[in-house]
Parts: sequence; structure tokens; C-alpha cells
Amino acid sequence: MKKALVVLLILAVAGGVFAQELKFTGYVNTGLGLVIPGEDDADPYLTAYGQDAEQFNYRFQLNGFFTNSAGNAGLSFRLRAQGNRTPFMHWAYGWYTGFDGMITVKAGSVDDGTYNTMGYVIDGDVDEGIGALVNVSPIDGLSLGVGAYVGKNDASGSLQRELDDAKYTFGIAYDMPDLFKVAVGYRTKSAFDTARLRAGVNIKVLPELTAVIEVEADNLDGDFGDFGTFTIAQTLAYKIGDITVGVNLGEYLSMEEDTDFSFMANPWVSYAIGSIVPRLDFVYFLNGYADLVTDSSDPEYGNWTGKFHRKAYMPTYTEDYAFMSIRPSVAFMLNNTTIEVGYMFNMLTEPDGIDYDNNQNIIYVDFKWSF
Repeated sequence: MKKALVVLLILAVAGGVFAQELKFTGYVNTGLGLVIPGEDDADPYLTAYGQDAEQFNYRFQLNGFFTNSAGNAGLSFRLRAQGNRTPFMHWAYGWYTGFDGMITVKAGSVDDGTYNTMGYVIDGDVDEGIGALVNVSPIDGLSLGVGAYVGKNDASGSLQRELDDAKYTFGIAYDMPDLFKVAVGYRTKSAFDTARLRAGVNIKVLPELTAVIEVEADNLDGDFGDFGTFTIAQTLAYKIGDITVGVNLGEYLSMEEDTDFSFMANPWVSYAIGSIVPRLDFVYFLNGYADLVTDSSDPEYGNWTGKFHRKAYMPTYTEDYAFMSIRPSVAFMLNNTTIEVGYMFNMLTEPDGIDYDNNQNIIYVDFKWSF
């Protein structure tokens, strides 16, 4: 009995020490949207509506971070539950830093943002998956990375055993505070990912200015000349007092035959009145399409139905398609809670003219609580 009490006491003390070093962040995001389809015989309907929840309309996200007392090792994880999917570990890995911070090793279900493109349109990197990543920083601001992965973070599909089926990544980033950051990442073709190059430059000379250029080249294998895609994107914004004016641009090119250049422009403006922030977005996508499909006869219906209202568009690489959207909204910032009320009108044009069946009017309220 005494031994059991001693063991429980030791575990309690150890747990208390661990808890002191373990930190959590996260949020809950969902909302409600009234979708009014353009189809003559379609009735308006309600749907869950989450700005940051992608196609799942609801998201609970919990991030955990632990660092040992020496500050040279720890773990990070992200737990998500969203939509009708069961909760899953988005990523979870341990890390160790040695040689005065020159070398950092991460292993497990890794997600590393060192080589992220930093912009709004692409906003991604290549260093994620089940495997290991080594980052080397020989001088201040410079990072060099090499990774090897045997599967996706969500463990969808089988984990790979053959060397040729694994994914290998290479990255380089250089950050000069208050001036710029440049990042480049490349991943090889694997059994679960295409070969891809991503790069970004973030100009940081003015605190009021956001200026990022991103580049992505996908399907960089033997089929690139037939099926590869190339994207250039720009994220620009400038803050003048309480007013912020910005524009997100994207240029999309497919190497496939009989395809056309696609172009997206998303100018926007917001005005902060204390904790209330009105905003107006306009989106025009030449040779593009809306992911917010409400026409039940459309092959995309059910994949992205009335969801993810900030980035709900994609290139078609096909002439005579176009997408236009007008999106006024008002956000209320209440401590750790954001409530956004907005309206969205989407109009699609196809080779035969305006696709009235897929025109949409959407009124939504979005809730996000962060901690």
C-alpha cells in the first residue's frame, strides 16, 4: 500500500512539473449560412458555415507544446475534430536541438513551417508527413533542411517501405529581420505526393506593408510537359491608420494541351472602428470556377458545397469560364472571440453564358473562439 502511494505521489509530482512546461493554444470555429441557390426549383437551405474549417464547416483545434527544462528538446502536436470526421492527430512530433542550436531534428508526424511560402494564395511548404526532418542553421538567419517521409500526416493509405516510394524534401530559407525572408522547398515524387517546388519572398521593410511573392511548380516529374502546373501569386496589403487596403493575385498555367491561362484578382479593403471591422472583398477569376457549388447536377456538388468562403475558387485552365464574387462583411472582435456577419454573391459564366443555376446568394454568421 505504501509503495502504491509513493508511486502515485511520484507520478503526481512529475505530472505537475510536466504540466508547468506544457502549453496549449487552439480555437473552435463554426457558424451558420443561409444559401439561396440559383436553380429555379431549388429551395434556400441552411448549412453549417466555418470560415477556417475548409469544407467541413466546423473545426476544433488544439495545439500542444512541451519544452524540457534545458530548452533543447520537446514535443509539439495538433489535434483536430471537424465536420463529420472523427477526431484525428493532425501532426505530432518530437524535436531535439544540439550544437548550440545549429542542428534541429524533428521526427514523428512532422509539420514544419520553416520553408513556408508565407503568402495568402499558395501558403504552403513541402515538409510534412510521417518521417523525420533535419534543419541546419550554420549562420544566423540561414536554414537548410533535409527530410524523408513514408506517408501522409493523416496516415491515409499504406506507409511506404520501398526507398523509391518515400518522399524526400530539401529546403533553404534565409531571414533578415525587418528586411526580407526568402524560402524554397522541393519534394520528390512519392507514392502519395507529386514532385513539387514551392518558393516565396516576404518583403518586411515597412511594418505597415505586406508584400509576398509565391511560386509553385507541380508535377515536376517525367509528365511535367504534359500535366504540370505553374502558379505565381502575389499578396499585397498596406495599412494607413485604421484602413487596410490589399489585393491577392494568382496566375495559373497548365502544361496540358488545349488549356488556357487562368488569372485571379481579389482586391479588398477593411476599416477598423475599435473592435468592429467592416470589410469588402471582390473576386474575379478569369478561366476559373467557384468551389461553392450548389447545383446538385454539377459533378463538384457535395465536395465543396457552400463552404470555405474566403478561398472558394480554383482555376479551370479552360477558356470562357469565369467567376465573380462580391463579399461585404463585418467582424466583431470581442476579447478572444470573433463574430463575423457577411453576405456573398457568386456569379459563374460558362461557354454558353452565365450559369444561373450555380449563381449563389449566401448570408452567413461565423463564430471563432481562440484560447
